[in-house]
Amino acid sequence: MDFDFSVTESLAAFKDADKHSFNVENADNLLSQVTEELALRTESIGQFAIFDPLETLALGYLKLPVNLQYQLCYLISSSLKHQAENTNVILESGDVEQFVLYKKLLELYGYLAHCILTLTAMDESIASASKSRGSSLTNQQKKHIKNANSQIADGLEAITVVLKLSLSRLFQTTPERNTFVGLFTSAVFSVLENEDRAKELSIKMYSFKVLSMAVKFHGQASSVENSILQHLTYFQHLASTMAELLETLSTHYDYTQLTDEVLREVSQREFSDSDANGPKSISSFLIRLSELIPRVVMKHMSLVQQLLDNNSFTLRCAVVEVVGNIITDLAKSQEELDQQKSQAEGFIELLEERFMDINP
Repeated sequence: MDFDFSVTESLAAFKDADKHSFNVENADNLLSQVTEELALRTESIGQFAIFDPLETLALGYLKLPVNLQYQLCYLISSSLKHQAENTNVILESGDVEQFVLYKKLLELYGYLAHCILTLTAMDESIASASKSRGSSLTNQQKKHIKNANSQIADGLEAITVVLKLSLSRLFQTTPERNTFVGLFTSAVFSVLENEDRAKELSIKMYSFKVLSMAVKFHGQASSVENSILQHLTYFQHLASTMAELLETLSTHYDYTQLTDEVLREVSQREFSDSDANGPKSISSFLIRLSELIPRVVMKHMSLVQQLLDNNSFTLRCAVVEVVGNIITDLAKSQEELDQQKSQAEGFIELLEERFMDINP
């Protein structure tokens, strides 16, 4: 590399900047220039003459013509994927002297991928088209949404290739690794904040994969837990999505610890009498989670039952439904029901007791 780069400083500057203030002059030529170089060698991003125009294009994403947006997204996601593959070769070869360089190259691409995904999530043309919905969408709008979603999915897929790497060998300190992986996890949550994108199967699938790999293999449980709790509070449409994420972690990655911690935090939540959205979101989350992984929830019913003392009638009703889902699951097997007989009877007694709850 022929220049200094701090991912922490660049990320902070990006977060503080007015995302609509960036302008790009001669964007077509700039993109052609960097595309030609990176197509030959993805390591060329380590040259300031390549990185600088590429960063300019990424920061100015919202002002670019749609066709250049697509080209830029493809360039960054494909280059990130290829660079990750090249890095894996270096790691497997044990060429320690190259580790510092390849770490920096990944940081450059990771930072640009973060910027692009975050700005794509802010794209007003997508947001306004999504609000139109259904038959009122023009063919051009439908095509734009489809292409944009495809670009996001490709970017997320490239990130999964990065997360397959043994990053602890490249990043010597935990804060360094957390900052790097956080580039991707925070961008994923930004994408999911759009309700329509959160429903898009390919985006949701790759989002879950990125977050699950970050938690399972790169020590991001605490960070992802905080993001889940925050998004349950402010984005009601993510209640079911967050439950599905935890089910993916539990079922496909054999990692239930995050579910344990989220349930512990949720059970201690207090809501003001004027807050209708918070209890509704948490209720939807708990009900969906108990449908997907009832046995995991059952292990923590002592925590969940604390919500029966909550002042929210919605939450108290949700606990009753959670209990019902657990009993329904146990009843699928007579053998299981017999083994858990005392606990099942306790749940039934709880249901009978709560049927008398008529307090608003």
